Amino acid sequence: MRTAAAIAIAVLVLVTPRAQAADPAAASSCRDPAYHALDFWIGRWRVETPAGQPAGTSRVESVLSGCAILEHWRGLFLTTGQVQAGLGVHRYDAATRRWRQAWVDETPSTSDSSGHQQGEAIVYDESSPAKAQRTRMTLRPMGDGRVEQKGERWDEASGTWQVTFHLIYVPES
Repeated sequence: MRTAAAIAIAVLVLVTPRAQAADPAAASSCRDPAYHALDFWIGRWRVETPAGQPAGTSRVESVLSGCAILEHWRGLFLTTGQVQAGLGVHRYDAATRRWRQAWVDETPSTSDSSGHQQGEAIVYDESSPAKAQRTRMTLRPMGDGRVEQKGERWDEASGTWQVTFHLIYVPES
């Protein structure tokens, strides 16, 4: 059985260009502030809906000398209605000046997203070939120590973004 850390490292290797991984100077360059735009999310979290209903737990940590953020998620997956675990690896790509996320969970699907910083938030646009529909996911500090995560899909008929999930990360005491 593979550990969560081993799976996360394998995912990170899949989304990291070999030239970056082989460059010993790459780790020291991760001190640039652009690599730390998601540091507000680091911690242990109780995750709930905006109405305060429990949705899961999350542990988010800085890994690989500050070059990546790793989320360990356990909670209710809306697509299956079951409690499942998932891992998200987030990293800043200096070459494209975009954020990258690789997501894996206990379902057959995976997701790779690319995003950008918008104010204090990071906004990921879905790039999974399995989904033809436009989607986005936003992580935003709320100013009171909590973090908002919102998933949305573009509705062509109405010309608006429709919320698909909305979670609030509350720091564990």
